[in-house]
Amino acid sequence: RCLGWHAGHRCTFPRDQRLRQSKEDSCIDCHMPRYAAADIPHTAATDHRILRRLTPVAEEGEAFPRGAGEPEKRYAIKPFYGGNTASDRELARDQAVALTRLISMGKGEPRHVARQVLDLLSETLATCPDDVPAWEAQGAALRVLGRTREALSAFEKALQYAPRREYALRAAGRLAEEIGDLDKALIYWRRAVDSNPQAADYHGNLAQLLARRGDWEAAREQCQIWLRLDPGSLEARKLWVRCLRKQGDRQAARAEMELIRRLEQ
Repeated sequence: RCLGWHAGHRCTFPRDQRLRQSKEDSCIDCHMPRYAAADIPHTAATDHRILRRLTPVAEEGEAFPRGAGEPEKRYAIKPFYGGNTASDRELARDQAVALTRLISMGKGEPRHVARQVLDLLSETLATCPDDVPAWEAQGAALRVLGRTREALSAFEKALQYAPRREYALRAAGRLAEEIGDLDKALIYWRRAVDSNPQAADYHGNLAQLLARRGDWEAAREQCQIWLRLDPGSLEARKLWVRCLRKQGDRQAARAEMELIRRLEQ
């Protein structure tokens, strides 16, 4: 049936090119070459269905109907194993977490994917309130949708169960800054530094926040650590110049500015 349909739709490649690919001029040899079952990337990434008919997408987020009843939701990614290895709720939770990773990679339409994440997590968080990655996924989706305070609350929920969770601490620190709660932001960035003292950007965020608060002595201390961990950071060096000037060491500030000028060239 497939070949019968294709008979009325000529191949766009010239015949001599087709014969070099397949002596029998076979559409199947050219377009459907055999792959070994052990070729995992091909097996995982290829849709092997041959649809008898196509049904147009009805609305955003809906795909081909399975039959009578509600249409199947269309997601940017879906569980590889379907419903064979876990309950539907567990699969929905895993799919939601994976979708937030997709957003972080810059793939998919962020707001549409974020709404799907919230839909998938609605039951999970009601029945499993200690699911830390699920709360983080919820927070990430809410942040994409501009619901900043709700996003912060979701990350704070995650931190109730995992107080040293770096991803949640970073997100909570940034969100607290966005809503203007600098006291809370300081708490989260200090906890992030305590959780991973070798992360240069944690010290950097803390140093910049301390500078905004006018605590230049503490900002200088954090900025020194930031520079030790990331000596090539121009952002760190520019804050260091501000610290030197605030403490009246203008000669050292001028020397640092000259170094920044050379690094920028």
